[in-house]
Amino acid sequence: MLFILGTESAITPLFVCVVGPLMLAMPPWRHAARRMGKKYCLMAALTLFTTGALAVVALRAGTEAIRLEICCALFLVAGTGFAVAQLMPQVMFADILAR
Repeated sequence: MLFILGTESAITPLFVCVVGPLMLAMPPWRHAARRMGKKYCLMAALTLFTTGALAVVALRAGTEAIRLEICCALFLVAGTGFAVAQLMPQVMFADILAR
């Protein structure tokens, strides 16, 4: 991130943007998994994570004045997908073991 943002002080807010959704996004994702299915939610979460990660890679073309804000928003998107990508396979595995 040093090459994209130009400073090491950006690491802390970016880390918070990835880890913050782990706690905040779980209840809505759990509700969505009950309503639409765990497999669908896992695919949607992986799509969100991939979209956020690829958009960060493509961020080099952005203007420098708002690059940190855009990067934080993209990390929030990726973090939301990452949260479910870590949780849902474990829940699906537990369902398989329960059968």
